[in-house]
Amino acid sequence: MARALIVDDDPIGARLVRKHLQHAGHDVVIRADGQSGLDRALADPPDLVILDVMMPGLDGFEVCRALRAVEATRDLPIIFLSARSDLRDRVAGLDQGAVDYLVKPFEPEELLARVRIALRTRRLQDELRRANAELRAADQNRRELVSMLAHDIRGLLGAVSSAVELARADLEELPSRDAHRFLGIAERNTTELVELATNLLDSYRLDEGRLRPRLGPVDLADVAEDVVDRLAGQARHRDVRVVVVGHPVDGAMGDRDVLSRVLLNLVSNAVKFSPPGGTITIDLESGLTAPGGTAGSVVSVRDEGPGIALADRARLFERFTPLALPNGNRPVGSGLGLAFCRKVMDLIGGEIWVESEPGRGSTFTFVLPQTSVPVEAQAVSRSEPAPTASR
Repeated sequence: MARALIVDDDPIGARLVRKHLQHAGHDVVIRADGQSGLDRALADPPDLVILDVMMPGLDGFEVCRALRAVEATRDLPIIFLSARSDLRDRVAGLDQGAVDYLVKPFEPEELLARVRIALRTRRLQDELRRANAELRAADQNRRELVSMLAHDIRGLLGAVSSAVELARADLEELPSRDAHRFLGIAERNTTELVELATNLLDSYRLDEGRLRPRLGPVDLADVAEDVVDRLAGQARHRDVRVVVVGHPVDGAMGDRDVLSRVLLNLVSNAVKFSPPGGTITIDLESGLTAPGGTAGSVVSVRDEGPGIALADRARLFERFTPLALPNGNRPVGSGLGLAFCRKVMDLIGGEIWVESEPGRGSTFTFVLPQTSVPVEAQAVSRSEPAPTASR
């Protein structure tokens, strides 16, 4: 259960304490003087120290002060177990930073109860520290997100405003080619603004339970072609080709609208990272195997971009973790799209992951639960109202 260190110059008393702790399932080490006990605790901090007060060399109070002065043992639970029963000694022990003070002779049940309380308090303190650290990290992430969103929104709106202003400067004499170019700039930046706002809203709707996927048969080919159509302008502007391969016979289970958002996020990211002349492949019959063993319909989005370093892949699907460019430039996106994709897959019983190597592109893959309804049957019933996300 726990690793305990007993520091006591009384060998009989120390062995007795060890016997009771071992019967309770703890691993126990004994040291017979203050200095050797201090050295052992600093070299390999235990989970608990049971410390005598009167010892040759360093006494228990000095050992306790020394342990409290070091970061690694500052919060270590220390229980004094001493024959000195004077109230001043007990108060002094607690003042030095001990969590408890027991007087010899002791009742075994009381000793074990005090040990349980000390260990439980330490666990709660550790959990509280972790929670505080997570809250601080989340708060820092939110501040960074707000700054990043403000920067992105200002940049996108500035581009739209500039394009409109240039078009208005001399509307009658503006060549048609320039007019189309300015309108294209305004359209692309407006689309990115909408995508940014949608990812933000969808992410928080999922957290609040206001966006709940409703499962039903989904025609993956139909979803993929729709996504390709919606991103055609963005892909054309970046000179990127998006192709769909595979003709799945078995249908998949999902919410068509929400699944479309997932695929749109993945393909949109691929377009942003693809080099001019690159190809993005949406594979509806990917043969990849899910790391978690989830079985079903597997869909991959493969690009020819710069790839993602292993260190960056660990937190890629966490919120506020934008896709990083390998050349050290500013990260792309808000870090919400992939977090949304992971959340959706968790809700519908699917799985999503990435395989990538710097310089050799990335493949984002998700697997959906299968349905017994064949694709042909889905096509027949497509005229009926499709399930939509509850918003």
